[in-house]
Amino acid sequence: MSQKTLSPKTSLYRAEVIEKESRDYFEKASEKTDNPLTRRTFQIIAERHERRSERVEQALRATEAGQPSEGSQPAEEAAQPRPVFEEILRRIEQTTSPTADNIAELRDATVYAMKVRDVYAFLEQSAEGEAERELFASMGRDEDGLKTTLGETLDYLRSNFQISRLPKEA
Repeated sequence: MSQKTLSPKTSLYRAEVIEKESRDYFEKASEKTDNPLTRRTFQIIAERHERRSERVEQALRATEAGQPSEGSQPAEEAAQPRPVFEEILRRIEQTTSPTADNIAELRDATVYAMKVRDVYAFLEQSAEGEAERELFASMGRDEDGLKTTLGETLDYLRSNFQISRLPKEA
């Protein structure tokens, strides 16, 4: 059985929805957490999803206008995960001791990022056009970087602070 391809318009529309939902997820997560490092991590990831949403919207407009869309990743977005984490640490003036809830929030966000990465892998494989495949591949790589950033934040909190209480019941 051969895999069905998706038209550029369909795949870009799906990506636009994913990016907006991801931005909303991380914005809400940043509002709920009480740990400054976790909050800033979520805010930066939400900002990156907003910029990625803008890239998808530009590609969608180009496709609708019958123009070629640009699939490559801007230099700003090509930053490796480590500098993103270091940027977060530089922006935090103080970090209070995390709770087990903060650890759980970061674990949940990491699972969410892995799901988004899986969707981009599917869209990349299913895209009909080369430009869209390239766009989804770069967004998948960026999502890998965001997942790594979440993991680094989690590792940093675990190794530098004693967890102060048990997580809330799910």
